[in-house]
Amino acid sequence: MNRFMTLKSAVVMTSTLAAGGAGLAVSPGRENIDLRRLNVDPAQISVSGLSSGAFVAMQAHVAYSKTFMGAGLVAGGPYGCAEGSLTQAVGRCMSQGDLPDTEKFIALTQAMADQGDIDRLEFLRDDRVWIFHGKSDRRVWAASSQRAAEMYQTLSGSQNVSVNIDLIDAGHAMPTQNFGADCAQSDSPYLGACEYDAAGLLLNHIYGPLAPAAPAIPENLLTFDQSLLSYSQYLDETGYIYVPDACREAQAACRVHIALHGCKQNRSTLQDTFARHAGYNAWAESNRIIVVYPQTSNDFMNRDGCWDWWGYADTGHGTLDYLTQKGPQMQFIKRIVDRLTGTTTPTSGSVVSACYREDNLSHSLAGRAHYFWWQYYAVGSMDYLGFSASHRTSLRCDKTDYCRSINTCI
Repeated sequence: MNRFMTLKSAVVMTSTLAAGGAGLAVSPGRENIDLRRLNVDPAQISVSGLSSGAFVAMQAHVAYSKTFMGAGLVAGGPYGCAEGSLTQAVGRCMSQGDLPDTEKFIALTQAMADQGDIDRLEFLRDDRVWIFHGKSDRRVWAASSQRAAEMYQTLSGSQNVSVNIDLIDAGHAMPTQNFGADCAQSDSPYLGACEYDAAGLLLNHIYGPLAPAAPAIPENLLTFDQSLLSYSQYLDETGYIYVPDACREAQAACRVHIALHGCKQNRSTLQDTFARHAGYNAWAESNRIIVVYPQTSNDFMNRDGCWDWWGYADTGHGTLDYLTQKGPQMQFIKRIVDRLTGTTTPTSGSVVSACYREDNLSHSLAGRAHYFWWQYYAVGSMDYLGFSASHRTSLRCDKTDYCRSINTCI
């Protein structure tokens, strides 16, 4: 049966395609592109990532399984591995700790689906997934990648999951044909010259046999404005996007692949190194694949620019929202897709234009404030509101999901 003649196809094909034939809108003097001007096929959207990006790629795939039809994980682990704990993230997920069996992670995933916090698990059936772990990787435990593989084998079907664990002597990095550090090392830029094309292998597995890679065109790596899609302080204002020549005029729909960098690989640290050299663009150029490279930012809570796979960006302390459609970074990734497809993203905690003077806890419960590590911040502006739940503050909310702290409501 054709991969797209499935339950998921019936859902995604109801999405609205962006208008075609209009070409790209690039701001004069800048590389910024308006994502809404691209023509994409909503049935052929996939996601992959390295390290923290791999954990979050699986989170996005599972949370929005109606949207994504495949995933690639390089040095990642199972959905829910950290269960909201940094201690568990660096312990059982990254080192040889007491990693629960696969059934526990599947039970957690099922519970999330039953609560309506993620898409139903049936949408994962028949999805194509590619998983890799290097033999010399000591940053993420091979057992974590194995658990992710076992989860996908159960949820998507063993025949659809390509497991490549400890097959080559690669370190904690994205294996490439010839760019990066020594293959067996785990050093910056966390791209390994391994004579192994991980990006090409995962794209071929997800989409089926592709045309041979063609030389990537440097000028086709553009930027887009991430600030339009997120209110999180942990995300950069700018992301990268590779648009092949064949997709520039938007006459026929193109595939979309979201590629998530790892820690210490974002724009603040390495500029466009991951986006330019991870290996995706050559395959994208010859196969009508638009590759989006979202970018985190470096922050006192996230100095290495990692993606959130343990809950640092959660809107409430001690929740597991980061795993679900309530998570700020999950919503951000979905908004990128929706911007490309011309779909409107439902938002949680939406507020109307008004002024509110209430205690911080009430602001948080109403969706006007975030709670990060015992501190309150206004949604959108991230204005600091203090640490006391009972402290009364005034917030002027001028648009959905954007509030500012003011002296008083008049």
